[in-house]
Amino acid sequence: MAIKHIKQPSKSSLCGQCCVAMFTGMNLNEVAQAVGTFGGTRTKQLLKVLQPYTSFSKLKRNRISPPETCLMRVRWEKGSHWVLRYNGLVHDPELEESVSYDVYLMMIEGIGRITSYLPLNTDRSPHIPTRY
Repeated sequence: MAIKHIKQPSKSSLCGQCCVAMFTGMNLNEVAQAVGTFGGTRTKQLLKVLQPYTSFSKLKRNRISPPETCLMRVRWEKGSHWVLRYNGLVHDPELEESVSYDVYLMMIEGIGRITSYLPLNTDRSPHIPTRY
């Protein structure tokens, strides 16, 4: 199943909410209300909303080879940013459309880096079917 790419509103800090909305199929406003903010998010806030949709362990600090389905935290000079990796594509809410993982790494080279990721399993998600 393809994920509908959601672009975050201009000049907003809704990247985490956009990623959760893409993964769960929820409306962006519903996610923001469930997270408790229409601004920047912490991992704990996103986990609260994701819990019914996925099983996961904890945030991994290893930046090498994040799993095929995960939330990745990208560190920029001005702060951090959430992106969703699913089915070979990176869904960055700041971009107009998704790009391959390799292309994304080239895009952020020298200006940002993946600092951690949160593995997402699709075993409980009503929106994303489990792959066999």
